[in-house]
Amino acid sequence: MAKRTTTTSGRKAGATKKKTATRKPATKAAKKVRKKVTTRATGSRTAAKSKNATKRKTAKKVAKKVAKKAGTKRKPARTKSSDPTKGLVAARPVTTGRGAGPRASGEDVVLLCNTGRAHEVTSKWLHPRVESIEADGQLWKGVRGVEAKSAWWYANHEVHGFSAEGPYVGATGFAVRFRLAVTPKGGERMEMTEVGVYTVRDGKIVREEFMYG
Repeated sequence: MAKRTTTTSGRKAGATKKKTATRKPATKAAKKVRKKVTTRATGSRTAAKSKNATKRKTAKKVAKKVAKKAGTKRKPARTKSSDPTKGLVAARPVTTGRGAGPRASGEDVVLLCNTGRAHEVTSKWLHPRVESIEADGQLWKGVRGVEAKSAWWYANHEVHGFSAEGPYVGATGFAVRFRLAVTPKGGERMEMTEVGVYTVRDGKIVREEFMYG
């Protein structure tokens, strides 16, 4: 009976060893399989994340391009400047050149007219190629033309009074207000008011225009 017991227990032990021996290789294989599966799964998740991030970046770029084309991108509102000259082209100084300026020449013209020497204005201040324009649209050129006009005026009008006011000085010339009391030949006495506008260049009057009130 003892022998049988030993045999039986020996068989059991052997069977246990066999079972243990067969289980160990299975456990290692399972670990390898699980490791591979885990690695693959991790790699797949990482790849999926990278792919999704790339898609999101691409989507953002596309959205920006679409918004830019559609003009939906808002620009900051412009505030109105309180300076009215801001953004305008810079102004340049105006000059009449060499010689007497508008004020000096204008003051002398007024003085000559008020002291009975109006005829001296032509020889002293007018440029040889001056242009003289009357209110009726007639243009007289040069000093000779102005002298011919003056000669016709005095031949056809009797002057009772003549005075000048000013000058009203500007950047390129001056203006003078004249008051006259005259009697046209064959007509009646009348009083007139006119304004002469003079353009000065290099100390001479290059243009004069008369306007009647």
